[in-house]
Amino acid sequence: MDRIERRLKEWHEQGLLDTATRQRLLAYEAGRERGHWRALLVLGALVAGIGVISLIAANWANIPDGLKLGADFTLLAALAVAVWNTQPGSARRETLIVLFQLLCLASIGLIAQIYHLGGRPWQALAAWSAMCLPITLHARARPAWWLWGSLALLAFALAVDEQLSLRAPRLEPLFDEGPLLYAWLAGALLAGIVHQLAARWEWRKAREVFGFWWLFAGLGYVALIDAMHSLREFPNPPAGGLYLVGGLAILLLLGIAARRDLRPASRLSLGLTVLLVLAASHPEWLFFPIHASDTLDSQHLRAAALSLLVLAGGLLAAGLEGWSHLFQLFTLLIGLRFFVIYLQAFAGLAATGIGLILSGLLIIALVVLWRHSLKLFERLRGGPR
Repeated sequence: MDRIERRLKEWHEQGLLDTATRQRLLAYEAGRERGHWRALLVLGALVAGIGVISLIAANWANIPDGLKLGADFTLLAALAVAVWNTQPGSARRETLIVLFQLLCLASIGLIAQIYHLGGRPWQALAAWSAMCLPITLHARARPAWWLWGSLALLAFALAVDEQLSLRAPRLEPLFDEGPLLYAWLAGALLAGIVHQLAARWEWRKAREVFGFWWLFAGLGYVALIDAMHSLREFPNPPAGGLYLVGGLAILLLLGIAARRDLRPASRLSLGLTVLLVLAASHPEWLFFPIHASDTLDSQHLRAAALSLLVLAGGLLAAGLEGWSHLFQLFTLLIGLRFFVIYLQAFAGLAATGIGLILSGLLIIALVVLWRHSLKLFERLRGGPR
């Protein structure tokens, strides 16, 4: 807040800002600063809740089942009434919503424990996601949306992993990464689909949560297949995996194409990037059949080319749309990937030193290029969308 006040004072002294506007900006930023206490309130509620759970767990075996269920449902009803009677958007209401979500998840586990119900973790999470969706839609702060979105995506990924694992012929069930990788990719694609829908219908909280998971899971998947291709250890796709991720990719591409708030070049760049990642999901589609004559250096170059092309696609879209933070992130990741290329290409201490020098110079060059490209992208953004 002190930094904002200094900047506003400087602008006011330079005649760039009138007094009334300065006061309104200060009041707005002060309100935002107070809003940060919501996260601390939620943290405090979580800590207190864990403490209550610990006390109950210590005497769990001595508590009758009827009392457990009665206390659980009573607390759920009390929380629901409290949420209903609390002012919308207040920190108290947002904290109560998160507590209600956590208690719903605990209630599912309680019922399963009392009645000895069988089931998979994804089934419990899917049931919880359906139960908590209505109250989550009434939340206006981030914590409730982040909790619901993250666990809903986890439920989907676990369900996909289980279904693909059942279809995949596996000799070593504990070490077969194929179904897990495709479940990871399917989760990233679903996050992208929800992000596009939220952006189109202006659901700000859902757009933020699922946009983050789309970016995080997508980049993580690209980094993982980059490493696995470099080591020539990419597993065969499980039965049905390509059909699933292919269908989700089609929906994601349709969602990107329907985004009229994005420039045509941005939509094209994002679409081609999605297709590139999908093609890399099968070794024979992008990396071609691996023969014994292939050298490890060849695999390194292919894997590096995949990562750099994906990052370049994100960089182009971020530059065209003016997403400065994403532009900086993709620029940094490109520099780091080049740094890894030098480490892979050079052997020995002296050669590694040369590679480090060249990598440092390359990163500096990328920063200079980034600063100059901002002006270019600003001119490009001046045109029609």
